Order: sequence, then C-alpha cells, then structure tokens
Amino acid sequence: MGLPSYEDTSNPDKGGNPAWAATIQRLQEAGVAAIGDIANWTTAARPFVTHFLTKANRFREGLGKRPYIKMRLWNGQKFVESENWDISRQRGFYADGSLRFGPVNLAEYVFRLNERLPGLGDRLLTECLDGPGCLLRNCGANSPTEGLLLNAVIDGVRVAGKVADESWGEGDPGDDVEEKIKNQLRITIETALDQWAGNAAWLYDNGGMDGSRNSQLRRADLVFLVDAIDGYRMFRRHIPYWCIAVGVARPGVRGLEPVLGVILHPPSQEMFVGLVGSGAVLINERLAKFQPLPVADSGVNRKAVIGTHFSTEKPRLSLRFLGRLLRGATQSRSRIERALMLGSGQLALAYVAAGRLQAFANVTTHFWNAFAGMTIVQASFGEVMVTDTKSKPWNLNSNGIVAWSGRRARRALRQIVMRALS
Repeated sequence: MGLPSYEDTSNPDKGGNPAWAATIQRLQEAGVAAIGDIANWTTAARPFVTHFLTKANRFREGLGKRPYIKMRLWNGQKFVESENWDISRQRGFYADGSLRFGPVNLAEYVFRLNERLPGLGDRLLTECLDGPGCLLRNCGANSPTEGLLLNAVIDGVRVAGKVADESWGEGDPGDDVEEKIKNQLRITIETALDQWAGNAAWLYDNGGMDGSRNSQLRRADLVFLVDAIDGYRMFRRHIPYWCIAVGVARPGVRGLEPVLGVILHPPSQEMFVGLVGSGAVLINERLAKFQPLPVADSGVNRKAVIGTHFSTEKPRLSLRFLGRLLRGATQSRSRIERALMLGSGQLALAYVAAGRLQAFANVTTHFWNAFAGMTIVQASFGEVMVTDTKSKPWNLNSNGIVAWSGRRARRALRQIVMRALS
C-alpha cells in the first residue's frame, strides 16, 4: 500500500483525470508538492495539510448544493469516495504512515469545485498556498533537516497544547501539569525525529547553565529550547496570557544560532511559526487561516503599543524601569497609545512579530525564556531585531531583552525605551 504514482493521477481507469495536471503543476511550482515517481507534499507543506482539509470542507459546505461533493481518497490501488461527508473527519493516515490526502486529492477537489462554480476551486487553491508560501522565501524550508524539524516541532507543540488546554479547563490544573506538558512535547518531537541521526540537547525554561550543560550544548548538532508554559502564573490563575514555546538552535562560533521557533497560544488557537531565512506565518488553528508575518499594515498610522511586564525576580529594578517607561509614554502620547503588561515574554515577542506590539522590553527576561519568540521576530523581519538592554547581541548570558517590530518602530521608540532602561 502506498501513494499513487504520478502516472496514476491522469489514468481514468484508476480514477484519475488529466484536467488535474494544471493544479498539480501549480502546487509544484509553489514548493508545496513534490512530483517524482509519486506525488507527495513537500516538508514545508505537511504541517498545513489538516488545514487544507478544513478549507476544502468549508468551501464544499459553502456551495449549499446537494448532493455534496464527496472527496475521493487514494486507497493504495485507486481513488475511492471518502467514508465521511465531512472530509476533515476522515482518517488521515494509513498504517504505514502515508497520507491519504495528498496533492492529487486537493487538485481533484479544486477541479470539482470549479465545475460547480467557476473560480471557486481556484480560490481554495490560493488560500491553501498562502500558509506554506509564507515559509518559502527561499529553499530553507525544503531542506531535509529544516523540513523535518518544522514538522516535528509543530506536531509536538500541537500535542502539548491539547494537554495544556484540557488542564487549563479544570478548576486546578495541578502542580505537575507543566512537567506533564514538557514530557509529552519532548516525546512527540523525538518520535517525529526518529529517522534523524544527529545529537540533540534540551534546554528548559528553568535551565541553569552549569559546566555539564555547557559541554552538552557544545557536543549537540541541535539544541531545543523549551518553554512548556510561559506565563505559568497566568496559566494557574486562568488568565489567558500564557503560551507554549519551542525554539531550535545550532551551536555556532558566536553561540546558539536560531533555526526556527514555534509558539502556540491555546486560548486563541493561534500558532506563530518562524523559520530563519525563510519567513514566518501566523496560523489560526481553529479557522485554518494563514497570515504572513510581519503584517504589512500593522503599524501604519497608528500609535505604538509597548509590551512589558513586572518581574518578580528583581522587583526593585523592574519597578524603576516601569516607572520611567510610563513617564516616557505619558510625555509622548502623540506616539504611544499604551504600555501593555503581559505575563508571558514569549507571547509578547510573537505579538511583536505580528505587529500587535511595536516594542517589547523587560529587565530580567532570560535567553532560554524567550528564544522561540526571538527566532520568530528574526524570521519575520529577515534581520536581528532583538538585543539585550544595552543594545548588545542577545546570548545565553543576557539578562533582559528589547525587541522591535521593524526598523521604523525602532527609530520612533528607541529613545523612549532605552532611556527607561538606562
């Protein structure tokens, strides 16, 4: 049992149709489908496949014409109609791990929607291409390692998000919930990376940097920096300023070099994904909507919002900084709308990448507590927009952070923020 050969997709005897070829070619040109002996998704597209299904089902329901179009899926020998009218509920994988819903199935659905209502299938295709397209500015997302990592981390964060969301819905999530989420996340990622032959190190949000840990990082091919619940106090109080964050780095001459970052905010079902050198995307998991980062008009003709939060680690230092920042904001009301205090630095950095915050600053945020967010900011803007509080490169020994949502925000707000930090 396996995926259909490309020849089968145009073989009427096997349920194919030559009219699908144009869509398959467009998927291939966009870097979403790989066409060889078989037609399959590229690594960059795989995290989006469930959303392709959701979109296809929504377009079918929007037709309002019965009988509904039934999706045809590959059964190992030919294309057969799906068992469920709601194709998003269809079992997605065979026992051997191959996807039942491949590029050929999407191409067929685009064709059949266009038959019912000209242009409707093309709209579906455009929406599907938007998501992976945000991560394909260059070939980075299609390299074997980056693609494998992208899928593994997104899978891990999704599983961890489900565990966290279920625990958060309970009256008292319990003292062991963070450890449970951390373990589930790591197990999922390591299982997905089973075929990868490299050496990985894991650095958690409470990670002390002793000699043995430094030695472990130097020997690693990849380093996973995990924040199982960033904003833990908010989580325990049922305040929705918390998230799950995973960053991946490579040890280099100058320290840990960012590769990718993923942040999931379960209360809103928003996932922020950044692949350094390739791009970034905001995925609404519930609505299956994709938005490239940074958002083009996020800061145009608007007053700025500066994100921060009070640090219990160094309360006096934090109090002095916050007092100066609020005074600066009061004196610059023509430029600053408000200072927003968040309980999660990772979430604040995701909002910087999305342009919801024009700056984020905190006096005690540690490297491992914000690495995923920093990576998404860098992937979004294509350059380094995160430093320590002295405007020096951010590294493992940094204590404090400043992030900007682009050069324009940095020019406009730098004096106010840095004066508060001085």
